[in-house]
Amino acid sequence: MAAKLQTLEEEEKFIKSLEQQAKFFIPPGTIFPNVAECWRSILKVEGCAADLFTSFFTFQFRLSRGCCEAVKEIGEKCFLNIFSNFPFNPQFPPLLEAFCSTIKAPKRSSPPPLAS
Repeated sequence: MAAKLQTLEEEEKFIKSLEQQAKFFIPPGTIFPNVAECWRSILKVEGCAADLFTSFFTFQFRLSRGCCEAVKEIGEKCFLNIFSNFPFNPQFPPLLEAFCSTIKAPKRSSPPPLAS
């Protein structure tokens, strides 16, 4: 999973595969059945999904700024549907949010002063 998906076609195949696998991870009656759509922004960041699973299993968060931004970008509904279902531990979502809240966006440098 750490390998970057090279084409849109590969990404679509992966999404379809993830949708099929997600059926086993989502409890019956879930109000948000298309969880694979929630993974889209996460999958666009190279290594992010693999880093999230590694973080889950080790409880050692080593996520890039881009990965944290993707996690924030998915919105609360997707966040809860991805990270509150099996195989994720209920303690994982608050730890992930806390970690990503410590990652700051890069500071914009001020433009150089204009020469008079």
